[in-house]
Amino acid sequence: MINPRHINKNRYNITNIKLKLVLCCLVCISFSKVYSQRDSLRIIYTDVKQTDSVRFMALDTLFFKYYYKEPDSTLKAINYHKQLAEENNNKEEICKSLIRAALIYGPKREYEKCLRLFNDALVIAKELNKRNLEAIIISRKALLFQETYKYLEAVQSGNEALVIFRELKMNSEAAWVLQNLGSINLYLGNYDLALEYFQQYQTAHDTYNFPNDQSFAYNQELIGRVYLEKELYEDALIYFENALELYKSLQTKHGIQRCLKYLSQLYIQLNQLDKATDYAQKYLALSKELTFEWDILEAELILAEITSKTDISSALKQ
Repeated sequence: MINPRHINKNRYNITNIKLKLVLCCLVCISFSKVYSQRDSLRIIYTDVKQTDSVRFMALDTLFFKYYYKEPDSTLKAINYHKQLAEENNNKEEICKSLIRAALIYGPKREYEKCLRLFNDALVIAKELNKRNLEAIIISRKALLFQETYKYLEAVQSGNEALVIFRELKMNSEAAWVLQNLGSINLYLGNYDLALEYFQQYQTAHDTYNFPNDQSFAYNQELIGRVYLEKELYEDALIYFENALELYKSLQTKHGIQRCLKYLSQLYIQLNQLDKATDYAQKYLALSKELTFEWDILEAELILAEITSKTDISSALKQ
């Protein structure tokens, strides 16, 4: 006689195997989809039978889709882009390939190579009288100078790019430069000047109906930081709370984390220790989720500061 337990056990095993097979298939499909998209673009841009415009378009698509996620493999495509452009004596495409290579080397912290590529691209952009490309290159050089603590050069390049963007009515790019100039002055302690730049960004956002995206949320956060430094805590509170809600709607965890930190510090200054504790605990939890060791330590220090202030307050009441 067959034991019913064995039947149930066999059914359970069969079900498990089916589930594993389905899961495996889903993973394989997802994996193959990623590679088929990239490979299909590679097939197009390496196909000599295709027109040059189609091949360059495929290279454009590949760059914008993969340069952040897969910089090394994207760099190979950029080298191919440059080679193809040189074969066709297409200087604008050569310029674009140089800019894109620089954008890969910057995050790798190969700053000298990055700057050299930007400078080479700038020579071509000026030769072609492509003012839009010229402004884009100069604005990216400003970021590079900022990253390498060359603030005078960063401000000079930023202002130069801003003039061209405004001349060409490239309003979103001009607003982006304004925000970067504000960030530099915030770091340098020029709080009134920083606030002026951030407010100019805000005006451009409202005038040209820019979306309430991460850049807008970040600008709200930056204004909050200026007011925090100027010890205008009530004003800072408004902007940090606005930024936090925007980051939450955009599901931007890094932005949420920063706002939680600033709000915990802000409520300490306002002597509202219960709210400070709540934000500091949320800051600690999110820092652990994101595995940022420095932020975990900072959150623990903030909580320790709150505890010490609470103990002193309790002792004085007694």
